[in-house]
Amino acid sequence: GFRSSVSYTGRYQIINRPLNFNENLQFPISYQFYFSRNNQLSLRDLAPRWGQNISVSYFHLPFENQLNGSLFALRSNFYTPGLSSNHSFRTSFNYQKSTGAYEFNIEIPRVSGFNYIAQSAKLSNTLLFDYAFPIFYPDAEIGPLAYIKRVSAGLFADFMNLGAGSGIVPVSYGIELNSRMNFLRFLAPEFDLSTKITFIHKQQNNAPVFEFGLNYNF
Repeated sequence: GFRSSVSYTGRYQIINRPLNFNENLQFPISYQFYFSRNNQLSLRDLAPRWGQNISVSYFHLPFENQLNGSLFALRSNFYTPGLSSNHSFRTSFNYQKSTGAYEFNIEIPRVSGFNYIAQSAKLSNTLLFDYAFPIFYPDAEIGPLAYIKRVSAGLFADFMNLGAGSGIVPVSYGIELNSRMNFLRFLAPEFDLSTKITFIHKQQNNAPVFEFGLNYNF
C-alpha cells in the first residue's frame, strides 16, 4: 500500500515566545510505502510463522520558507518459526537519515532501554532480535476479575548504530514475561500484562531496567 499526509499548524496567543519562534508550520508532507506478507496457522502462535513486513517513509517541507530538512526511514520485521511449536523468531532492521528540522526526530524502533543509554551520536539504525515462546496455558480464573489464557516469555538482543564503531556486542538484552487475560468475564478486549527486564551493556552500575506494560486488543 501507499499513503501520504499533509497538515497545517498555526499557533497563537503564545506567552514568553522564544526568539525565532515559528508560529506557522506550512504543509509538511509525508509519504509511506509498505508491504506485508504474513502467515499465521494457529491461535496459539505468538507471531506469524513466516512473515515479511517492510515500510519506507519520507518526510519533508516543500512549502515552508523558514524551515527546511527531510527524513528518510526504513523499517522492517521478518518472522521465522522457532525451535518448537508456536515459538517465533523475529529479526528487525531499521534505518533513518534526517536533516534540518527533522534532525532529532526518531521514526524507527529504538533498542530496549533506549532512554537509559548515554547517547554519543544520533540514532541512525537498529537491529533487533527477539525469540518468543509460550510457557503454559493455565486456563485459570481469578474469581470474577480475570481469566488467564496464556503465560509466555521472550529473549531479546538489540544493536544500535551498527557500522559506527559500536562493535558486535548488543547494546541491550534481556527477558520479557507476558500474561494474556480477559477481565471481568468479557471476551473482548484481550489484555497483555508484561514485565521486561533489560540489561544495558557498559552501564556504569550494571543495574537492570525493569519495565511493566499493559496492552489490549480487540
